[in-house]
Amino acid sequence: MKEVFKLIFTSLLADNFYFSFFIVITIIAFVAMDRFNKDLRRELNKHHFKPDAAKKDKAYLSYCNSVVTTLITIFPLLGMLGTVTSLILVGQTTSIEIDNVKSSFFTALTSTALGIIFAIIFKLIYAINQPKIEENLEELEERLAEKHEVEYEE
Repeated sequence: MKEVFKLIFTSLLADNFYFSFFIVITIIAFVAMDRFNKDLRRELNKHHFKPDAAKKDKAYLSYCNSVVTTLITIFPLLGMLGTVTSLILVGQTTSIEIDNVKSSFFTALTSTALGIIFAIIFKLIYAINQPKIEENLEELEERLAEKHEVEYEE
C-alpha cells in the first residue's frame, strides 16, 4: 500500500501539473478564509458593531466559503478528466506501443486516485473549519437583524 501511495504522489509532480495547481489554489483559499474568519471573530468579540462593515464581512466570508466549497468539488472532476484524457490516448496507440498503453492506464488510475484523495483531505479540513465560519455568519446575521429592529423602533 505504501508503494502505491508513493507512485501516486510521484505522478502528481511528474504527470499531473493541473492537480498541483489546484492544490496550491485551494490551500491559498483555505488560508485566506481562515485568516479572515479569525480576524472577524476578534472583531466580534470586541463588541464594536459597525453595520456597514458587518454586511461587507458577511458577504466576503460567504464568498470565501463558496470558493472553497467549489474548489473541493473540482478535485474528483479533475480525476475524471485525467482518466478520460488518458484513456483517449490509449485508443490512439497502435498495438506495438504497449508501453504507451501501460503509461496511459497508469496516468488514468493515478489521476482518479489523486482526485479522490485530495477531495477527501480538503473536505475534512473544510468540515473542521465550517462550524467556526457558520458561527460567525450567524452572529453577523443576528447583529444585523438587531440593528435593523432598533432602527425601525426609532
